[in-house]
Amino acid sequence: DCSVETCFPRFNACSALLDSKRGRCGEYANLFGLYCRAVGLETRYVLDWTDHVWTEVKLYNDDNTGNNNGVADGGWWCMVDSCEGVMGEPSMYEAGWGKALTLMVAIGTHHVMDVTARYTRKFTTVEMQQRRRQGATSSEAMLHEIIRELNHKLQNTDTLTSSLAPEVRTLTAKARQTLQLQCRQEEDELRILSTLTSWQSASSHGKGRISGSAEWKEARNEAGNAVAAATTDDNHKETSTSNNSLGWQPFWSPS
Repeated sequence: DCSVETCFPRFNACSALLDSKRGRCGEYANLFGLYCRAVGLETRYVLDWTDHVWTEVKLYNDDNTGNNNGVADGGWWCMVDSCEGVMGEPSMYEAGWGKALTLMVAIGTHHVMDVTARYTRKFTTVEMQQRRRQGATSSEAMLHEIIRELNHKLQNTDTLTSSLAPEVRTLTAKARQTLQLQCRQEEDELRILSTLTSWQSASSHGKGRISGSAEWKEARNEAGNAVAAATTDDNHKETSTSNNSLGWQPFWSPS
C-alpha cells in the first residue's frame, strides 16, 4: 500500500476520452459507439442496473433480410462488450460472470428498450422478479409506462436530443413509423426470449470477467467460477456467431 490516491475522472465526452486514453466499461462503450457511428453503423448504449455498460450494434444478414425471424430490412441488435473484446455472446454476464441480473435498458438516439430478456434465462423466476422490483420499479406495468413515455418524447420532440444535429434530431413521419414497427417486432422477440429457461448450444464465454484485478472482480461477484468455465451443461451456453468468422479482435490482449 503506497498510500497514494490517483484521480480517475469519468468522462462521457468522446473528445476527452480520445485525449486521456483511459477508462473502464463506460468509456469503452462510448468510444466504441463513436467508432461504429463514424462508419455508418447504428448503435445503442446498454445500461445494466447491476453496474456495467456495453454496446449493441445493429447488423444485417448478407442478403439484407433482417434478423433470424425474417423481419425484412429490420436488422438485428448484436451485443458487443468492447471492454472485454467480446461480440455476440449475451449469455456471458449470467452464465459466465455469474451476475444476478435485474434490468438492462438499451438507449438509442430515438428510443429506449428493456432488453433484459436477451441477457437472461431466469426472467420468470421469483428471484429475478424480486430483484427487478427492488432495484428498478414496483411493477412491470410501471416500467413499461416509463419506457413508453420516454419513447414518446424521443420520437415526437427534440427536448431530450437538443445537442444533436437537426437532421438527426427530428424524425420524419415515415422514419417514426418504421422505428415504431421495428420496436414492436423487437418487443415480440423479447417476449419469446423471456419464456426461455436455458441457454442453448455451445459458447466459449462461460467464464468470468477478463478485465480488472482478481480482487476487484471477486468483490463485484463477476469472477465466475471453475465450474462455469469448464461446464458442458447446455444451461450455461448459447448459440452465437463465432468471433473468428466475424474477424473480431479484442482492443487489448488480456494479461
